[in-house]
Amino acid sequence: MQKNRKLVIGVQLDTHVQKMLMRALKRLPSVPVRMYAAENWHVPLFSLGWIREDALTDVVSGMAKTCCAVEPFALEFESIAPQWKKSTTEGGEKDIRTSHALWLHGVNSEDLRIFYGCLLDTLQIPHAPVQKFAPHVVLGRMRQRQLSALSTVPSREDLTIAFPLLLDFMSLTLFEETQLEGKRLFVPVEVFDLGSSTLPVDR
Repeated sequence: MQKNRKLVIGVQLDTHVQKMLMRALKRLPSVPVRMYAAENWHVPLFSLGWIREDALTDVVSGMAKTCCAVEPFALEFESIAPQWKKSTTEGGEKDIRTSHALWLHGVNSEDLRIFYGCLLDTLQIPHAPVQKFAPHVVLGRMRQRQLSALSTVPSREDLTIAFPLLLDFMSLTLFEETQLEGKRLFVPVEVFDLGSSTLPVDR
């Protein structure tokens, strides 16, 4: 019987950046956020969903082909702040009580936009034209029920921290999304160096 694996393509954060983020998060006021483990933080590019084991070879081949044709470049980030699925208040104002996650927000990157489009094309994944692409990292999920019950609701500014960062995008990682004791994990399966014709590194 074929094993299915839930796979995600993204950029892994090194331990130095993880520690920088952990220090910065200590400056946030006490709010109900379920923080993810630092080792799970990554820049997500595309979720492949459930993939059969026998289709993994094509995914690895496509990722390797895309990565070897592109030289490393930098991803720019600017702040840690809440993220919304949609605004529920008038005038475009965003209520903290309707935010769903805490992100490290990045700046639109033309290099990343082109890379992302090439990756999807190589993997033969249908997609609309990519107009822009800003990287992000999901640091944690808001506990919306507890957030809504707060007597004093923090403002967006209260939960925003300037975090200027240039992250060297030197390798792309294929993660398997799995669970251990009820906790979600992102386990590296293959790592592909940008601008390299060498084989991917098994992890």
